[in-house]
Amino acid sequence: MATRFLADYDLNELKEKLNSIIEVKNEDNVKTHLRQTLLFKDEGLVSGTINNESFKIWTHEQGRSGVTGIFYPIIEGLPRKLSGGLEIEFKSKMNIIGRTIFLLIIIGVGYVITTGIIIQEDNDIQFLIPRFLIGAVLFGLFISLPTFIHIRTSRITKQYLVKELGLKINK
Repeated sequence: MATRFLADYDLNELKEKLNSIIEVKNEDNVKTHLRQTLLFKDEGLVSGTINNESFKIWTHEQGRSGVTGIFYPIIEGLPRKLSGGLEIEFKSKMNIIGRTIFLLIIIGVGYVITTGIIIQEDNDIQFLIPRFLIGAVLFGLFISLPTFIHIRTSRITKQYLVKELGLKINK
């Protein structure tokens, strides 16, 4: 879900503010996210890139006190010039490694639930429906944690950006 905010300054000032926020210049690619999730590079630091038409920011924290794990979001900002400043639209997506692991979890859990719980020797409808409902609840529980981590961290990062960039909500 995209969120829009207003800034009362120009694109150059936005880039200056972003440069002060971003601690490590990293590209949003598989190599960078593998380094961050497997080798713990740049852990706890704000990483990102700034282009002429957009910027991307993320932070990775893992370990005992880390909240994002491998499912950390990447916040993309799309600034658009207005007469009195900028309108910045924020979009959020899970990093490529997190999305891949999430997909593998979905496939694995779906297979195990389908073959181990739902489909058995007795597939009479009176037994199939309760097994399907139990499987659906278990499937929902398994996918809810990565989804919750991503949504919660995304919200925290957006709030951080709004505060640091001095943005106002676009009504």
